[in-house]
Amino acid sequence: MRAALVACVLVACTGVPADPGRDADLLIAGAQFYRGAPPGDQGGPAVTGLETLTTDAYPGQTAKSIGGTADATSREIAYYLDGDVGYWMIPTGLEDPTNPALLDFAAKVDFAPTIDDGPRTLHVQATDASGTFGPPSDLELHVKPLTIAQSTLDVRLTWDTDADVDLHVTLPGGVTVWSGNINSYVAPPPGQPPGDPSTGGVLDVDSNASCAIDGRDEENVYWTAPPPSGHYVVRVDTWGLCGQTAARWHVAATLGDTLLGQAHGEAVDSDTRFTKQANAGVLALEFDVP
Repeated sequence: MRAALVACVLVACTGVPADPGRDADLLIAGAQFYRGAPPGDQGGPAVTGLETLTTDAYPGQTAKSIGGTADATSREIAYYLDGDVGYWMIPTGLEDPTNPALLDFAAKVDFAPTIDDGPRTLHVQATDASGTFGPPSDLELHVKPLTIAQSTLDVRLTWDTDADVDLHVTLPGGVTVWSGNINSYVAPPPGQPPGDPSTGGVLDVDSNASCAIDGRDEENVYWTAPPPSGHYVVRVDTWGLCGQTAARWHVAATLGDTLLGQAHGEAVDSDTRFTKQANAGVLALEFDVP
């Protein structure tokens, strides 16, 4: 009820759109965002358990599953990082199968590419039907940089299901790095001095290739030498969904510590119909290297 009333105030009643929370370090797709810190313990229901596969988190990571259980009087759950600009509310789920006095809840959380490395505390609170908050339950996360060793330019694609999604990066000279051409280095003509293949942009892995699931769900094209200056084009090609209904993806380009650009999207069944060749897929991102 609380979320519905606030939505009315922000949208239907005033015509002002709801705050999307795009500047938050923690993001939850489809959840309601509220700017500022949530109330402290007001005597409401308690979160009785929190769980996630690992407490490690990475800048730009998408769809990390964090869930738990809460008292049966709970109606909504608040998620927020210590020191963040706001918090997110999701509804509780069904009765816990092992304890009918509890309700399950779960969220797929994203972390902003600009989030700082280091420890961050995730706070989770339950509210009842009247919007009364209970005590926070905490989960200590460890935000770690996820970079290719010694890379100068890194174009990173991640996605949230076990699908075969492919990264294509086209360089200023027109060469495309993808699973069919994993290094942008072009050998000189016969009779010319040999070049150095290590100067090219390299695809690190073709994750989940042909639906042979490796669980990585990530691909990088990276340079260890200074990358060519000019305009780059990034495309995301969905080879197959591998039995999944969709795959939410995120792509980001970083030059050293500088974020050059990022984009989000969703791969659906119609995206698998592209011809599988260089420059296939949907246009995701364009950026320039000085």
